Amino acid sequence: MKRIVCPPLAALLFALLLLLCSCAKDEPLPECVMSAERVVYGNRIYSVQSVEGKGVFLTYTEIGDEEQTVYVGCVDPLCSHDKNECAAFSNAPGSRIALVPQKKGFILYFFRTENFLRNPDDPSRGYGRRSDLLAMDMKTGKCSVVTSIPDMAGGLSYLLTDTHVYFTLNSLNMGIESDVQSVNIWRAPLTGGELEQCTFGEDAMTDGYRIEHYEDGVFYYRRGETLCRTDDEFASEEIVMERLNNLWSITIRDGWVYYTDEREVVSVAPDEPKPENYAHVYDYMIGEYPEALDAANICTLKRTKVDGSGTTEALTSGISTRADWCIVGSTLYCVPARFELRGSIEWSAPASPNSLSYIWSETGGDLWATDLETGKTRAVFSDLGYDIQSITDAGNGRLLVSGKVYGIDDIKRHIEAEEIWSSELRYTVWKLLDVE
Repeated sequence: MKRIVCPPLAALLFALLLLLCSCAKDEPLPECVMSAERVVYGNRIYSVQSVEGKGVFLTYTEIGDEEQTVYVGCVDPLCSHDKNECAAFSNAPGSRIALVPQKKGFILYFFRTENFLRNPDDPSRGYGRRSDLLAMDMKTGKCSVVTSIPDMAGGLSYLLTDTHVYFTLNSLNMGIESDVQSVNIWRAPLTGGELEQCTFGEDAMTDGYRIEHYEDGVFYYRRGETLCRTDDEFASEEIVMERLNNLWSITIRDGWVYYTDEREVVSVAPDEPKPENYAHVYDYMIGEYPEALDAANICTLKRTKVDGSGTTEALTSGISTRADWCIVGSTLYCVPARFELRGSIEWSAPASPNSLSYIWSETGGDLWATDLETGKTRAVFSDLGYDIQSITDAGNGRLLVSGKVYGIDDIKRHIEAEEIWSSELRYTVWKLLDVE
């Protein structure tokens, strides 16, 4: 009979450790990260917004908190969040932020704007403004200044690579006085330093530049109505696509440009007669202003090769033009156009007494997914209770979405809970959706 020999426990543990180390693979770091209004970190949604009685800060809300309590995004438990001392103080309303993974953690970027006397000895010269791009270590909460922009940079978008940050800046941002406004691409090293101009367009209307994407050592940018690409030093220019005047939203991934095309106007006006006993009748609420939903645009999602071959494929038709889309891996998430009248609500507010509103759903509360390898589209969610307007990859098989609520009962509860204005009737919600 054979004798089974058991190795020492230490040897077993060592072998197991070697096995785990050989199996574990670091997730590849992204080549670029584009700034956004909100990002997800752990169980929190970060954004820059006003904190009542304190000012504008980097803030977060906890996912799942129905009250959506806003907390200052400062990790120091002893901090009083005074604007002159708190690391999370921003003073830049609408500042876009970016969460960038590093080998040892995450760095979060946001703007802080400072007003200063142009000449301390002569207050009559007035104040100037400077916006610093800050990099916050999410473990320690410590901030460092990456670069400074001479003027207000609240809603400014930017793109980060592993070495630089790239901005689309106009001459007003840079404090340049000129009869013709220019828009160009500038960059600064992430280690800190002065801005360097990359493009030199002179007229924003005809040749304004806008950074779009970075992939495989190639930058993609718009020049007027043309999509171009260039190398790291912006030394040469190659045209990818022309006539982008109607393509406000494009996405570039893995050698393709994704965009909406073939827009079609459809009539969706209700047949019900409008009552005469109400001072204001709104058929539809969009953005901050009410307007009649007599017609709407639907479109087709397409993609074109960036190699100049002109190869174009139609992916998904019947897409809403009022919503974003998002590519995660080999899946494109998008929102269909499906208009449904959900009912009407009688309501009153100081600006709109005795009003009646017809509440529409623009998308049926649906979310679709298109497999970019097979071209097949499937429904992921239906009738969510809100029309998705923005979609962001939140990592770990999750999407961060925002949408306008269309549920009559939900809107009534919202009206009863607080005094509202017409623009808030279909209020916005933020949700985290599991899609894997």
